[in-house]
Amino acid sequence: MRIAIIGGKLQGLEAAYLTKKASWQAIVLDKNETVPAKLFADEFYQVDIFDTQAVEPILKKVDLVLPALENQEVLKILEEYVQTLGLPFIHDPKAYTIASSKIKSNELFSQLEIPIPTPWPQCG
Repeated sequence: MRIAIIGGKLQGLEAAYLTKKASWQAIVLDKNETVPAKLFADEFYQVDIFDTQAVEPILKKVDLVLPALENQEVLKILEEYVQTLGLPFIHDPKAYTIASSKIKSNELFSQLEIPIPTPWPQCG
């Protein structure tokens, strides 16, 4: 299994590490050359994700795509790539909308009656 991990910072590092633990191949793409996920990558591509001519040939060689970043513009173009290429995309936009906001997450937990830590400074 070859997984394209988009983003090579902390989230990409974790994804690449776990990909290797699963005995899959980690293909890391990032615009910066010096990212920590490069250490676990089977292949690393320094590429601007908005450069379709550079990105599409790389994605054609993978089995699925995992975004390891939180840039909305990048997530949007990745959705376009995976639809065009017919690749599985390990990203749920609805879940991301809630998970990326502490306020929305806390509201959801409250509605579901899931306890959450008391916020600062009341937590002690």
